[in-house]
Amino acid sequence: MGGDIKGETGAMRDFAQLGIPLLKGDLVRAAPGACPSPYGVSIANCPSVIQADLASTERLQRFLTHMTQGLAAYATIALECADIYTAGNDNSTKAIESIRRPRAEGLPDVAPELRPPAPGGK
Repeated sequence: MGGDIKGETGAMRDFAQLGIPLLKGDLVRAAPGACPSPYGVSIANCPSVIQADLASTERLQRFLTHMTQGLAAYATIALECADIYTAGNDNSTKAIESIRRPRAEGLPDVAPELRPPAPGGK
């Protein structure tokens, strides 16, 4: 049992404060409904282009939605871990500080068994 877990609580808190990017701009648009050409006539392949644009836009929107949800979850985990590390450190410090040293009254400076025998004695 035991072992070391070393966590940089400052880095955890910094990561959590980075923020989540806002999703806006072209990512909220729908694909255009027509494919005008410079000649004023529709391009024959327009429906397949529109379908591809719709499909890729939707997939990108899903990916970015999941990415921002994941970042938010990781930020929450990072903050919770930082709090757990800090609480653990505080609890350990308090536990060590609460240990009372026994009184040293009546204890010899040198253990008797380490003293040399008295001259002429056993």
